Amino acid sequence: MKRVLVRVLCGLSLVAFCIPTDMAHAQKKAPVVQTIDVLSQPFNITSSTNARFVLHADDAVLTDRNDRLEFQLHRRLSTREALRSIANGEATSSVTDTVFLRLSRIARDSDGNLTATVPMLQATNNQVSLLINQDGVYPITIRITDDVSGKAIASVLTFINRRTITSSDQSVQATTFVSLTHTPSLSASGKFEVTSELRAKAQRFIDYLKKNSRAATVYVQPEIIAALATSTDPLDVSLIEGIRTQLRTRSITTATFAPTDVSMMANAGLGDEFISQLRLGESTLTKYLPAINIVRNTWVANNIVDERGLALLHKAGITGLILLHPAQDSAKFQAPHAILARPDGSSQQYMSVISVEAEVAQQLAVEPLTLPAAYRAAAELLMERDDLVASGISPDVIRLVIASDANSVESFNALDLVSKAVATAPGIKMTDMTIAQTVSSDTPAIHFVELSPNNGAAIRNSLAYSRVQLNAVLSMFGKDDVSSDSLTYLLGLAGSTIATSPAEYSNGLNAQLAKLRAAVSVTTPREVTLSGRKSVIRLQVRNDSKVDLTVVVRLSSVKLYLEEPVRTITLPAGSTTEVKIPGTTRTNGRFTIGIKVSTPEGGVDVVPYKTITAKVNAIAGLGQLISITLLLVLIAWWWSHSRKSRAEGSANEGAGTTVSHQ
Repeated sequence: MKRVLVRVLCGLSLVAFCIPTDMAHAQKKAPVVQTIDVLSQPFNITSSTNARFVLHADDAVLTDRNDRLEFQLHRRLSTREALRSIANGEATSSVTDTVFLRLSRIARDSDGNLTATVPMLQATNNQVSLLINQDGVYPITIRITDDVSGKAIASVLTFINRRTITSSDQSVQATTFVSLTHTPSLSASGKFEVTSELRAKAQRFIDYLKKNSRAATVYVQPEIIAALATSTDPLDVSLIEGIRTQLRTRSITTATFAPTDVSMMANAGLGDEFISQLRLGESTLTKYLPAINIVRNTWVANNIVDERGLALLHKAGITGLILLHPAQDSAKFQAPHAILARPDGSSQQYMSVISVEAEVAQQLAVEPLTLPAAYRAAAELLMERDDLVASGISPDVIRLVIASDANSVESFNALDLVSKAVATAPGIKMTDMTIAQTVSSDTPAIHFVELSPNNGAAIRNSLAYSRVQLNAVLSMFGKDDVSSDSLTYLLGLAGSTIATSPAEYSNGLNAQLAKLRAAVSVTTPREVTLSGRKSVIRLQVRNDSKVDLTVVVRLSSVKLYLEEPVRTITLPAGSTTEVKIPGTTRTNGRFTIGIKVSTPEGGVDVVPYKTITAKVNAIAGLGQLISITLLLVLIAWWWSHSRKSRAEGSANEGAGTTVSHQ
């Protein structure tokens, strides 16, 4: 009995001794599989090579130097759909080869990151290398495993692309869509306010183009260019010069002053306004980016395009359409999106349509984008190319467009990673797709919706009214007067999709137009006296603004004949101009003279219509005749009266003498 008791106690002691050890070992390991960050790895493998991986993992999973770093090569992917399933964790792929290294044997860089070299062979395999013997995309799982249990502590899935360079490769055209867009820098008061965020984005745009000399498709928001080019801040001066330098060897697409929904404008009956905004965008780019090639027949759509929008683009001379991800909603594609297409219907059948890879654009919008995520996107594009070619599609009509749904500084980093991976892959030719493509009736068609949900009702009336008022006031400015630019820019944002409240810009524009008109005033007495048949009407017209303004002055009267009653007069800034208009009276009395001061074009009142009263005392000539007549009558009366008086005096004197003699 004692012997049994002793054995039990010994067993319990042994269990008590072992438990802390196992618990300590368990606490050393992470309870869940953590993520390994891939900082550097090769993507395109064109020959047998020693692939270098730079990895970062939390210190908690690197405490045991006996643990292993494993590289598991999975079976080559057959389709793009298979890649998505594996990348999304919906399916697993069998492991065909594995290489593992003890953590104790892996070097670290100055930042403590793991730097491992893995041989990748395209022929004979061995235990310390991965065999990749066929062209295609391969998933690779990199994980840290426990030395005791063999379970994964940390893991990450990434991809590589194995390609053999041969002269028989059929190249497929690909491009990176690079854009410089931002929320408006122009305030509703007409002043540009460049933010630090815009400066950072502009600098990253410059750096991207400078670093990547390969062909790309470039879009630039003219409103940004105007903001930077008109700024006197040294930072902005440097940025606009950097943009000019990088774009001198590239082409850019045409653009309205600020991003605009062409279908909305068409549905609102604002087709002419859209074309005006397109011309404003082009003139802004030409003015501030001289010698830059603007492809005026290629339009970038970021909103749903409907049939009316297509007709308006056709009217504006657009023959090439680039559909970003949001613009693809509601459109029905006859063929995969990566194939060059055209709109269905007769009027636009020769307009080429290129569509960005929507799913890749969504993936690139996840920020910050990890290297494995970037290589997944690149792998999807390359597998799309393989799938299409395998299905019998000619490489000549395949167009792979890399774009991001994000609009940030970080989005350039994502484009950089994916673009480099795709561009360096055999069988890919990077091109500039701003130039319209050649299509025919045999080209696959895209059916666009009949009517976009945005009918433009919210901006229709205000935009139409502001355009009439703007054109009228612009006719008051000199041809080369740049002070009117801010007025046209305000209207450009009043119909833009990037303005949070377009109505603020319409209201701001109308307020400035009213202020300019109010700067002109007319000074004249309410009543003028015309003393003769021919007289001169004098008006004092004042211009209190800081710019010269041209106005049309009109005088009208039923009873007054005016010489050149309509005068076009330029009023110098901050001064008064006297206007003299000769007139001839036709009758006596009092009558009104109407005074109208309006814009040279449109006839919009600059000064409210006013009237003055003209008073005619006497008509010259008749007054003189009456005066002379009265004077003659007076003289005749005086002469007659004088003779009568003398005659009576003489008679009285003769009678007195006679009496005296008697």
